Amino acid sequence: MGLTGEEMGRRIGKNGRYYRDIENGRCGMSVETLILLSEEMGLSLDYLIYGDSSDDGRLGEQKQIVNILSHCNGGIREGAVNLLKVYLESVSK
Repeated sequence: MGLTGEEMGRRIGKNGRYYRDIENGRCGMSVETLILLSEEMGLSLDYLIYGDSSDDGRLGEQKQIVNILSHCNGGIREGAVNLLKVYLESVSK
C-alpha cells in the first residue's frame, strides 16, 4: 500500500505508534479497528485474521473497488461505474 504507520494510523482514527504496535503484534485491537483496517487495506477479515482468503482475493478486490468509488462524488462515481460496465461488456464478448 505504501503508507507509513502514521498515515495508516490516521486513516483508522488512531496514532501511528498504536498502528505499528498492532502491526508488530505488541497489542491487540477492537473489532471496530479490525474492520477499519480491513476496509482501508481492501482485505477480507478472514485474510487479516487467518492469513488465508477463502474467496481467492475476490472480496479484497471488490472492497478496493468500493473503497475507490466511495471517495468520489456522485457524478464521478456514476461515470466510473458506467465505464467499468462498458469495459467489462467489451472484454467478455
